Amino acid sequence: MKAFLILFTLLSLLGCTKEHSDRNILSENNDSLSHPDNNTSTDSNTSTENNTSSVQRDPLFSSQWYLENTGQSVGSAAGAVSGEDIHIKDVWSKYQGKGIKIAIVDTGIESQHPDLQNVDQNLSYRYSDNTHTSNLTHEQMKTSSDNAHGTACAGIIGAQINSIGIQGIAPEATLVGLNVFSNPTDTTFQEALAYPNVDISSNSWGNSGYELFDDSYSVAGIEEGLKKGRDGKGIIYIFAAANLSTNANTFTPSNHLGVITVAATDADGKQASYSNHGSNILLSAPGGEYGQNKVAIVTTDLTGKGIGMDEGIVDSFYKGDGNYTAVMNGTSAATPMVAAVTALMLEANPNLTYRDVSYILARTARINDPSDSSWHQNGAGYMISEKYGFGMLDANQSVNMAETFTGLQKQKSTKKYENNTSLSIPDNDFSGISESISVFEDIKVEHVDVWVDIVHPNIRDLEITLTSPSGTTSTLAYNGETSGTYANWRFGIVQMLDEKSSGEWKLTVIDKVGTNNGILKKFSLKIYGR
Repeated sequence: MKAFLILFTLLSLLGCTKEHSDRNILSENNDSLSHPDNNTSTDSNTSTENNTSSVQRDPLFSSQWYLENTGQSVGSAAGAVSGEDIHIKDVWSKYQGKGIKIAIVDTGIESQHPDLQNVDQNLSYRYSDNTHTSNLTHEQMKTSSDNAHGTACAGIIGAQINSIGIQGIAPEATLVGLNVFSNPTDTTFQEALAYPNVDISSNSWGNSGYELFDDSYSVAGIEEGLKKGRDGKGIIYIFAAANLSTNANTFTPSNHLGVITVAATDADGKQASYSNHGSNILLSAPGGEYGQNKVAIVTTDLTGKGIGMDEGIVDSFYKGDGNYTAVMNGTSAATPMVAAVTALMLEANPNLTYRDVSYILARTARINDPSDSSWHQNGAGYMISEKYGFGMLDANQSVNMAETFTGLQKQKSTKKYENNTSLSIPDNDFSGISESISVFEDIKVEHVDVWVDIVHPNIRDLEITLTSPSGTTSTLAYNGETSGTYANWRFGIVQMLDEKSSGEWKLTVIDKVGTNNGILKKFSLKIYGR
């Protein structure tokens, strides 16, 4: 792996070893803005008296538009669109994540934060000195604006309901801080992802560039956790789609079997300006924008004024104690929301497997931004989008379905099929070339893996699509978005959910730019389902 680890792309580069450099914390900030006080609400249009749930509301609840969107502005120039939230408030009277352990694989969690006293220090781990603690190192505190990231994710998930600050989506969950960025090596990430004794793994990090990135160490950790975690039911892995406005399917492990990949929306319920897209995205959740012109995410920050995410932002929560921020954003923020709702689902039904959770989240996601042209119907009748996956996270519907869900049938898979026909890819020809594979096993599709072996001097010229026997076309690669080589590169697809596997699967490759010729050497296909 090459170059440097980028933490908060707009802010700084941190020196680190080249071994781990392509992994990136996935938040997008910073803007200077005026925030509400830490202990009082400034949005008068939100009243707890009108809430259908009797659960207590902490002081900053009315600034947490992702929990209940009433159109509040939270210090930004533009307000939100009422109703564009995760539909959580009716769930809390029944479930708050009690007994569920969530690993936050990140920069550590500040253990002394008064809103995060549900961090289990005995389970948490700091990899720089092999210590059971969630805390940041002294070196990390020197760049606190970068390394507040884990604490911010923790608040979204599990800030307690305690009459101060904000409240998390799963306020009674147990938080486990795995501080991989204190010593971010390949082995560290593998160990953290295979970490035992947790139920959910929340991962708001990913590739730092546009080049194909195959993270085999992280994949190995995930495969171990899927097999052994939760007594064989599998750890639930939630990954950010990343913030480059490019193809999320060019990064592992976010395109891997068993990983739930999350895109981000803004407070209007539309695609966030930075959010990646792709056929591996299962669903979307609020990630916010930059805070000045459009609202970002209010969450926990490193304690004290002038440090953490708000470092250098003159007006940020300075009427209060500085323990909270309103400039968290990115698929980094969307991912812990899905992790937290998953905790509520597991509290409702501890028998759910990782496949069950993924299926429920897809089936219960609601259609947001319905007029967007990316929406189309798959062969099973489900609406899908390269921007939003199956739609926006809906906590109420997900938990309701989880309560009575009896489980998917045992996983099956087809054999790995190969088409070894070598074809020249015509240059600057929008018709392209197509090759097919006939699948004979008949299973209900949950995930499709496609390997392509293409020789081309500039893969950015290429668009690659896969069409299922039911006629659903998914884009694997977009013209102008990716660099590297397609040397048996694997794409992961979730869009054909519940279609039948048997029949002809067609791969199409189009070279949309002149001057470079290429060859499709072969492609392969394997389908997982039931």
